[in-house]
Amino acid sequence: MWWKTRRQRVLLLLSVLLASCVVAEQVDEEHSVDTNAEVVQSAPVLTDALPAPIGLLDQYLPSGFGPSSFNATEFVAAFANSTDWTAIGFAFEDAVVATFQCLRLWAVFLVLAVVPIMQGLTVVGDALLPHCIAVVKLGADYVGEMDPVHQAMLTLTMLFVVVCIRKGYVHKARVRYVVMRRHLELRYRAFVASLSAKWRLVAILLPHVLFFGLAYEALYWLPDSVTDVLSSEALFGLLSVGYPLLHSIGVIRQKRLYPQRAKATAPPSGAGSRTSELRKRFEKIGLPDYEWRAYEACLKYWVIWSFAVCLVGMMTLFVPAFMVAFFTVPVHFGNIFLIWMHSPFTRGDITLYTLLSPVVSPYANRIHEREAMANAEGNETTNFLMRMLVSLRVVPERHLHFAKDLWSQGPALFGLIFIFTPGFVASRGCSLMGFGFPAYVTIGVLGEKRTRRYEWWLSYFSVAVTVDYLVTAIGREIAWLPLFYHAKLLMMMWLQFPYFQGAERIFDACFSSVFIVPESKED
Repeated sequence: MWWKTRRQRVLLLLSVLLASCVVAEQVDEEHSVDTNAEVVQSAPVLTDALPAPIGLLDQYLPSGFGPSSFNATEFVAAFANSTDWTAIGFAFEDAVVATFQCLRLWAVFLVLAVVPIMQGLTVVGDALLPHCIAVVKLGADYVGEMDPVHQAMLTLTMLFVVVCIRKGYVHKARVRYVVMRRHLELRYRAFVASLSAKWRLVAILLPHVLFFGLAYEALYWLPDSVTDVLSSEALFGLLSVGYPLLHSIGVIRQKRLYPQRAKATAPPSGAGSRTSELRKRFEKIGLPDYEWRAYEACLKYWVIWSFAVCLVGMMTLFVPAFMVAFFTVPVHFGNIFLIWMHSPFTRGDITLYTLLSPVVSPYANRIHEREAMANAEGNETTNFLMRMLVSLRVVPERHLHFAKDLWSQGPALFGLIFIFTPGFVASRGCSLMGFGFPAYVTIGVLGEKRTRRYEWWLSYFSVAVTVDYLVTAIGREIAWLPLFYHAKLLMMMWLQFPYFQGAERIFDACFSSVFIVPESKED
């Protein structure tokens, strides 16, 4: 019996040893499977599938929030099952969490975006603060050194100015100034009209001789501070571009907001009898189409300005620099000349245009007394086939006008030849095609009294001058880039071509929204 007991013990030990071996083998297999899985995950797999994006949304949003393939059968099966309020609650919770996470991310973005802006403002404030403090201290010291009587007068003056502004006296004074200026202008024009009936040459030369005589005496007697102001280049830029640009925008604004102002009713008989008489005498001067006189005056100035820019550009291209410096005109003479051009009593821009337009364009003085045709059937010079197509509504009238404008702008395509020229030649091509050719076309528009195109060309010059100055300012830093002036040339041609209507788009989007209130359309 002892051998049976011994055999049982041996079998028990063998079974325990066998079980331990089996367990060890299973543990080794599980460890090898985990290691292979990690290796497979870390090793790149060549496949056509796009990698899963890992971004901020994947980090913060729930795992099931990302886009997935749409399966219609799953949504159809959802209608067959009962409502799972638990799933709805979890979905609502995930949506709320995602919303707050998005808000937090936007808040972080705004904070990070505000930081450089605040840093820039802080730098500017730190740079300007000492100067502001110095100016305030200087003013306080100056006022403190004044006599008590002068201090009281200064205080009363400041209070008077504040009261005038609060009570609206400044606006009333401005209205009175405009009325008085208009009244003086009517009297002056009536005087010129009566004088031109007897001595036409004297009536033409009198305002210009008086202006330049007074300017000569003023330069002799004015203090040096005023002469320094007249000699500033900032004033030259304001008078040559700034004021005409704002005046052009104001003319368009006045026409859009008050389109029927020219046809307004007559003033009351008691107060406006003398004004109506002056207006009748003023109409004898012979300015046709008084409603568009402001448009014509602005366009005539931009024509002169464009030719001056082109002339200066061509002179700097062909004339040596030392000769250009020899012919340089003092700045104060240029400012006085610009004041003469903008003065309502001399109207130098109209005078220069009258003298130069016959030289530039042979058809400039062929004034045809005709208005813009609203109906193509009334235009006798229109082709019979075109009139038939317009009357049958086969071709819209707008397309007909567009074709005429495109035909008139066709020669501008020759400006593309500057694309194949060097940069210093392409820069002059920008002036020629951006201002020279539009000025030439504008002379024809003014000569033929095509009032339909007045606002288009005025808005074009407003946008083109602004774009030219912005590009020139940027070009001081990046003009060395290849094809910079060629890109500017393409931009100027994009602005003026009727097919693209670039200037009109920019004017309506930027200038009109800032300076002009959108016109209310009546039914």
